[in-house]
Amino acid sequence: MWKALIELFKNNSDHRKLVLKDKLPRIKMQKNGIVAQYLSKFTQFHDALGSVGVNSLEDDLEILALLGLPKN
Repeated sequence: MWKALIELFKNNSDHRKLVLKDKLPRIKMQKNGIVAQYLSKFTQFHDALGSVGVNSLEDDLEILALLGLPKN
């Protein structure tokens, strides 16, 4: 059992990378939300990606952040 747990969590950073990469583009600001809160949440996910070794292009981040803003 311990061996199975070790194997499961050994690649935890790979799993975390996948989860964060999936969630970052899904961050959306609510229609009546506060921009500062939205950008703070976006930045937290970006920083978390950096902490597991994923470096994103600044242009990509700007595009993702803008796409997360409400349409109206």
